[in-house]
Amino acid sequence: MNAVRIWSQRTVRVLAFVAAAGIVLAGDAAAQDVRQAGIDEATSEATYYGAVQNVLTRNCVGCHSANAAALGGITPPMELTSYEEARRWSSRIATAVKNNYMPPWDADVQHQGTFKDERYLSDEDKQILISWAEAGAPMGDPSEAEAVVSSADVVTRTAEVAPDGSLWRAGVPDVTFGFQEPVLVCEEVEDWQPRLPMQVVDGEIAEPRWIRSMEINTGPSVHHTVSSHLGVGVPGRGPFEFPEGWGILLTEDPYVSISMHYHKEAGPGTAVLDDTRGGMKFY
Repeated sequence: MNAVRIWSQRTVRVLAFVAAAGIVLAGDAAAQDVRQAGIDEATSEATYYGAVQNVLTRNCVGCHSANAAALGGITPPMELTSYEEARRWSSRIATAVKNNYMPPWDADVQHQGTFKDERYLSDEDKQILISWAEAGAPMGDPSEAEAVVSSADVVTRTAEVAPDGSLWRAGVPDVTFGFQEPVLVCEEVEDWQPRLPMQVVDGEIAEPRWIRSMEINTGPSVHHTVSSHLGVGVPGRGPFEFPEGWGILLTEDPYVSISMHYHKEAGPGTAVLDDTRGGMKFY
């Protein structure tokens, strides 16, 4: 007697699902191969003027440039606005992006698209920087330089200049807080974490006001800050801005303090004066 296998409808559905999943996975793999091939082609002969300058302009020079507004903490130790500077630091750049140390953004890539002002580096941009450094940081032909990068493509927004020359990414504050006098971070200091009072140095708070945004504008050798009223400042984080219609009520004449973490090399000639400021914009 010949055995006959009878396929149930459930079995048929399972097999159909498995087959469809295999097709989807194969399609995803093929699409990934195509994307990787495109990245490999774009990065195989990357030069500064051919690709790297554009990547740095979009992702890095908002902080790594002369007189850039501080972004939460630690002033960048180098500028990346010229070939000479970028070439000098090329190996460090490659290491930083390989380790996801730069750009400074701690949220996993699976959350990309969730946060305002997020700072992710695309796989292609990352590979361009790494391949360029590994090839010896070739300059390329200046005529290859791509068109000027539009402000919409730049990760870090341009800062506004206040009348006193200070730079603010959320716009010039309605009220500015500062120390009574600049803080001396002595030569022997390597790590120091004082809590310091701040006072209004520009503007006034004559009545309760609703805070729309808060920003900490750090001075030299500042690693990070935590403030009673100004929020948190860490490397890579810009101003804190509430969604439209949301805010915190600030009473008149508030006591504002800030916990500083200074970090620098200790030794002769390393003393610095810090004049960290905090700013608020109101509704």
